[in-house]
Amino acid sequence: MPILKAAQEAVLKIDKTQLHIIKSYINPPNLVVMVLKACCLLYGYEENWENSKRYLLGDIRFLEKLIG
Repeated sequence: MPILKAAQEAVLKIDKTQLHIIKSYINPPNLVVMVLKACCLLYGYEENWENSKRYLLGDIRFLEKLIG
């Protein structure tokens, strides 16, 4: 599946420093919130910014899990 492969390659390009920057946002951009809410939904967490920071961005293996 070419789309899945492209998505996995895009995730591999994300630097952990970038995740720390995103986590530090008080008012993140709407697209960031939308993507992380979708990830919360996939992992069974209530979809909100606090859970995104706590359970996704706080997980050191988050990127690894995304490409799973």
